[in-house]
Amino acid sequence: MANTLLNKLNRWAGTNDVDYTSEDIGLSACFKWLVPKLKPYGLLGICFHNSVIDKVLTPDEVWGFECHIKLEKYILGRFDGQAETPALALCLAIEKLIDGEKH
Repeated sequence: MANTLLNKLNRWAGTNDVDYTSEDIGLSACFKWLVPKLKPYGLLGICFHNSVIDKVLTPDEVWGFECHIKLEKYILGRFDGQAETPALALCLAIEKLIDGEKH
């Protein structure tokens, strides 16, 4: 999954081999390369908060992050991601936008 996600994000952002999900530089890379690509959609906001990760993913209570992206182009909806790190949560939310654009 990680390679597929990274390939998809790199293609969408026009970058090569950037690890947007890295715990060290992932969030900085996301805001440098991915977030500016959201501006044409009318970026209204990106919100992060801590949450218990969905029990479907793991039977244990694990704390992680949720990311919500609100865009003017899709005013009635939002794109959400949930993961162990803020960078991965943001990447998963952007992946939903990318996948939604294909339909």
